[in-house]
Amino acid sequence: MSNLLFNNVNKRFKDVVALSNFTLDVEPGELITLLGPSGCGKTTALRIAAGFEYADSGDISADAVSLTHVRPQKRNMGMVFQSYSLFPHLTVTENVSFGLSVRKHDKATQSRRVNDMLELVQLGTLGSRYPHQLSGGQQQRVALARALAIEPSVLLLDEPLSALDARVRTEVRDEIRALQKRTDTTTLFVTHDQEEAIAISDRVCVMGNGSIHQVGTPRQVYLNPETDFVAGFIGQSDSVILGGRQFLVRPEDVAIVATGDERGHLAYVKAVEFVGANIQVVLMLNELGQEVRSYMPSTADITPAIGDAVGVHFTRILRTIA
Repeated sequence: MSNLLFNNVNKRFKDVVALSNFTLDVEPGELITLLGPSGCGKTTALRIAAGFEYADSGDISADAVSLTHVRPQKRNMGMVFQSYSLFPHLTVTENVSFGLSVRKHDKATQSRRVNDMLELVQLGTLGSRYPHQLSGGQQQRVALARALAIEPSVLLLDEPLSALDARVRTEVRDEIRALQKRTDTTTLFVTHDQEEAIAISDRVCVMGNGSIHQVGTPRQVYLNPETDFVAGFIGQSDSVILGGRQFLVRPEDVAIVATGDERGHLAYVKAVEFVGANIQVVLMLNELGQEVRSYMPSTADITPAIGDAVGVHFTRILRTIA
């Protein structure tokens, strides 16, 4: 296990600030996700870690050894790309053994390590196939096996699931997490998908405009956002102005109560939408003239109808804005 440290890293591309004073410590065996919208700098940070880009200033190190001027092939990092980047003319076995061959491991070591990796990713019987003979999920497992075969000090994952359909994406996501825990590999994972980040991470680093807004456990960044940006980016929330105070509230914290309930604020049901696990009720707050959403379980026996007058009670405030 190794730790990975970004220390005050800055990077510009002409007039665009990609990273500004970026400082992040990834602990040994930890999986941290860089989460943010397109252009926030998360992939730039990953590429600097890999050595594909160089910082304008600052330092990156592993186990207190600076990597700033170390070439990519000398960093002992495994990389899994969004597009898999498998060699189409090589079999699964040859793809997985590629890094071991470059490092001049003997044939017996290569064979043993490849077999172990293919068993680990549940592709033990497919070693003789070529990439085009595999599904997208299988190809991504091969890419993961290839990255882990060299026993990297750090595993770097750049949007590795974005090319997969929803069902396979969830399966491979869970497998990546299980493999990471089993191998205890320090991992930096990049995604713009908040559900993915919350499900897979030990900690989440929320980024915007090249800067870090918050680093914390998935529970911390979801329940206790430290900035308005994090509150707006993670999960669903609505802005409410009440009693001269503006705050954000999540739909699951908006309770529908009887109109006579003293805790409630009068509202009218504007829409009722079935969204799978929940029923989303869109409410128009009468005295505020604004919309707020409430979630009810889809198994609820009774749901309000459009036009009904109801009470709205805010069980928890996510973040006060002003």
